[in-house]
Amino acid sequence: EYFELCRTLADSALAQSPPTEPAPYKDSVFEVSEWRRIYRPAKSGSANMVRMALIWKITDEKKYLKGAIDWLMNFSGWDPDGITSFRVPQASGFVGNTEASMPLLERMSMVYDWVRDELTTEEKQVILGSIQARGNQMLNRYQDLRFMSEPWDNHTVRSLAFTGLAGLATLGDLQDAEKWL
Repeated sequence: EYFELCRTLADSALAQSPPTEPAPYKDSVFEVSEWRRIYRPAKSGSANMVRMALIWKITDEKKYLKGAIDWLMNFSGWDPDGITSFRVPQASGFVGNTEASMPLLERMSMVYDWVRDELTTEEKQVILGSIQARGNQMLNRYQDLRFMSEPWDNHTVRSLAFTGLAGLATLGDLQDAEKWL
């Protein structure tokens, strides 16, 4: 039953174009509806990418592989230091768009792990560059916050799992992966 739901969702994703990178906050001012506009393509789009990759792993149907790689390349083209960054400065003084950056790192890493052997050298370079930048943003945040002695930030705690997954998925491909682990 779950497989059929996943396949239906993956088929729906195949019929869509990957989302474009969101524009920054209107007038550089944080506002909840703007925040949601920015993080939703990262969350829902990256979920679609995982669904396509998972269905490919189960069925070996190349259309799902192609869709997953197309979407992975799309997300890898988003500026890691841009509006979906874990450390993007906000006009309010707050730093980071964690609800966009966390699912991007987690799901890009997961899909990379699953499709790695099907990628060209050039695709790997682009994808790994994006994952590396995003993973190091999270690691730097831990260091900035003295995380090991003061682990009180909810989003930084949640991002531990995403950073660890990125480390596992890229171990042997990125030197920084060991630091993330």
